Amino acid sequence: MKKRKQRGLSLLIAVTLLVSFVLSMIDTHVVEAAGSTLIIHYGGREDNDYDGWNAWVWEEGKEGQSIAFKAEDDYGKIAVLQTSSQPEKMGFIIRLNDWEDKDIASDRMIEMKSGVTEIWVTSGQEEFSYEAPEGYTTYDFQAMEEERLGLYEKEDALKVNVHYYSYLENYETTELLAWQQKDSPGSYPMVEEDEFGAVFHIGVKKEEGNGELGLAIYLDGVADSNKERTIDLSKASNNVLDVYAVEGKSNVWYKMEDVDKTPSVLTAEFSEGTTKQIDVTLSKAIDTTDETTYTKFTIKDENGTTYPVHHLWNQEPGIVKATKVVVDEALSLDHTYTIAFEDWSGCEIDISGSFSSENFENEYTYDGNDLGAIYTKEKTTFRVWAPTATKVELNLYKEGSGDNLMETVSMTSDVKGTWVYEKTGDLNGVYYTYSVTVGNETNEAVDLYAKAVGINGKRGMVIDLDTTDPENFEKDTKPEFVNMTDAIIYELHIRDLSSDASSGITNKGKFLGLTETGTKNSDGLSTGLDYIKDLGVTHIHLLPSFDYASVDESKDDGQFNWGYDPQNYNVPEGSYSTDSSNGAVRIKEYKEMVQTLHENGIRVIMDVVYNHTFSSTDSNFQKIVPNYYYRMVNGGFSNASGCGNETASERAMVRKYIVDSVVYWATEYHIDGFRFDLMGNKTVTKNLNKAV
Repeated sequence: MKKRKQRGLSLLIAVTLLVSFVLSMIDTHVVEAAGSTLIIHYGGREDNDYDGWNAWVWEEGKEGQSIAFKAEDDYGKIAVLQTSSQPEKMGFIIRLNDWEDKDIASDRMIEMKSGVTEIWVTSGQEEFSYEAPEGYTTYDFQAMEEERLGLYEKEDALKVNVHYYSYLENYETTELLAWQQKDSPGSYPMVEEDEFGAVFHIGVKKEEGNGELGLAIYLDGVADSNKERTIDLSKASNNVLDVYAVEGKSNVWYKMEDVDKTPSVLTAEFSEGTTKQIDVTLSKAIDTTDETTYTKFTIKDENGTTYPVHHLWNQEPGIVKATKVVVDEALSLDHTYTIAFEDWSGCEIDISGSFSSENFENEYTYDGNDLGAIYTKEKTTFRVWAPTATKVELNLYKEGSGDNLMETVSMTSDVKGTWVYEKTGDLNGVYYTYSVTVGNETNEAVDLYAKAVGINGKRGMVIDLDTTDPENFEKDTKPEFVNMTDAIIYELHIRDLSSDASSGITNKGKFLGLTETGTKNSDGLSTGLDYIKDLGVTHIHLLPSFDYASVDESKDDGQFNWGYDPQNYNVPEGSYSTDSSNGAVRIKEYKEMVQTLHENGIRVIMDVVYNHTFSSTDSNFQKIVPNYYYRMVNGGFSNASGCGNETASERAMVRKYIVDSVVYWATEYHIDGFRFDLMGNKTVTKNLNKAV
């Protein structure tokens, strides 16, 4: 096998950094305590077409959510968001469907007032007003609230009766928020107490009675559960649905006799930087002033071994639903642990609190360059970093999709939290995944270091990269360029360059569309690469062209996405190749594109999005090392950037991944520069500089 091209880390240091902010989508409600209302008026569209337009709204540092324009007046459309907290500022974007377009490019921030904040937004104008424009009036929010709360009494409404039990059996400060689909949460008052507990009435329009209803309950302004509840409205009978909920438990019951009132240890996680102290939350309050209370906690590992508890620590001991459990000796991360209190239901201890500690970094930071599938004709060595796993298996498949599993083998635990397996024989073209067991859960995941994948990126593929090189690719060099101030950078979406019917380009929407010369439109004007050359462009900045999640590669039907939703960082996007089912084709065609641009005097800048991923709980990162690769806040995924699913670049193996990935693109594909998404985010910038 000929020696791979090595252009080294110097290329990384020489990368081109361009700064901008592009949002990806995540649609979820985040509720904490009843608080504020935001009303957005949107008008002034020249085409008067508001179909599909919605508001994407977020509180500073939290997840965003989509709010539909469900009302209208003479000014235009109206969206209403009732937040559960009282934020000082909220950001918003007016967008078409799921990021197909934005009314204006920049994000905008709203100064929130106490109670109700109302703004008027004119299409195409960055400035918005807190006062109603002349000739228009404020939205009758009170009338809307009266209509919502009065819906329960309407004859044709679905009547949802929520019965709620609290262990203190005191409901004076109990609040309930409910919402349906993309509606904002609405507050509902307690109407009575019955033999079970507090009762709340929620009315749902009959035509919306087959969906789901989100539910959050608060005691003294604090959420009683770490997860929101979901009600299945299809379980209603004769337009009536009784639902039962218990303090601290995130599930609901539809029959009172099925309800489980047993108290629980709701959450348990190692405190930041140590495995000797565990932060726990409980569904029922306990008395920490009693010096013997700590003895009622038990901690066991997966083998049944018990670990002694030394004491409880609280700043102010008392009747509490959260405490710190301190053990005699620090617990090893080689095991999974559960914690229980008396005969209550217990839970598994989340180890993620220790991930940023110096001890964890020293013990588990792996600095080898052999992560992934390292191929030779004689053997392939698989190595994956999974320090919290108790078992890892390698699955070998014949194809990139479908039921064609050839073999599953157990991998061996090795140094610094890695697992390894060596398979003899020529595996070029064989697909693979890892099955990673953490605690009691096993997930199948794609190798984070996969260099080739099957269709839609669902399986990695072993690849002989030498076979993907175009002719003379080893002689490819970047065009000469002396002064950075002379750069003329052309930002380009690969699909958009050639997809128009009149482009004259054969490989429409593909990497190869950028390799064609001599193309003209119906008016005889140059298109594609020739047009770009005529402009005097020195650098093409390609919008994300790694494998992203939102386009189905099995369909070549004009699907569009900007590409800021990463799935497999080290593999080209399959929808831009002529055969997305063959893992080698997209690699070769990407190299042909770069080589052609270099031959035409143009350097290539790649847009990279390491600051967030498309998915969170079901991402490959989360499946392999749960909660390590993401920055977590209050048990959820951090959203300081407004994109959600924010990666934890302060951690050593996340920084290593970014550096390894950039160097790989520079050496294997001859990429000349990189534009890092969200470099305006101070955390991203600081940690990337540390990585370099």
